Amino acid sequence: MVVPVYEITQRRALVTRGVAREFADYVRDEPDVSPLILDLAGVLVMAPGFFDELLGKISDFPNGPVRTITIKNAPRPLAEKDRAVARGRDAQIEQVNDSDWEIRLPARTPA
Repeated sequence: MVVPVYEITQRRALVTRGVAREFADYVRDEPDVSPLILDLAGVLVMAPGFFDELLGKISDFPNGPVRTITIKNAPRPLAEKDRAVARGRDAQIEQVNDSDWEIRLPARTPA
């Protein structure tokens, strides 16, 4: 599923955890979100807090395991702060070309 982030959020700057929660709630309600491709075309800024909250919310989706997220048209190259956010969520992250990132989330353990 390709999700046009700017079209949904109408924000060029993704900076708050609240916006990440709202966006994740929108995606969660879609029937088939795997594989999840987030297209950030039109977005100029993505803050670490937004990114962290988004990964956390997606990791907790109840309707199916999203284990790989592709971010297309990232507003900047992958930075150490992004790697730190991913490590904090036990995820792996890599830049796959000039503007795309791939994130692999850990498998959920049963509660």
